[in-house]
Amino acid sequence: MKEKSLGLFLGQLRQVNFIKASTILLPKILNLQFVKKIIETLLYPARKEQNLPNAELLSIVVDKNYRGKGIAQNLFEKLEEEFRSRDIKQFKVVVGSDLKAACRFCEKMGCILHRCK
Repeated sequence: MKEKSLGLFLGQLRQVNFIKASTILLPKILNLQFVKKIIETLLYPARKEQNLPNAELLSIVVDKNYRGKGIAQNLFEKLEEEFRSRDIKQFKVVVGSDLKAACRFCEKMGCILHRCK
C-alpha cells in the first residue's frame, strides 16, 4: 500500500513540476533574443576563430554573496598556473559584450580584447 501511494505522490509531483517549469520557461522560449542566444551557444563549437588559441576559459562564476573577495582572481590565476604547467602559453576567454563586469574583470586580469559582438 505504501509503495502505491508513493508512486501516486511522485506522479503528481512530476505533473506539478512540469506545469510550474512550463510556466517559467514558456515566455523565455518564445523570446526571440533567448532563442538567438541558444542557437549561438549551440553553434559556438563549430565556429573556428582565426588566430586564437585552442585553450579556452569557458566561465568563472562566483556566488553573489562571495564576490569582491578575490575568489574569481584566485581561480583565474590557478588556471594560468595549470596552463603553464601544460606548456600552454595563450588561452582565449569568450565574454558577451553586454556582460560589463566580466569584461572589466578580464581586462583587469590582462586579457587582450579582440572584438566585441
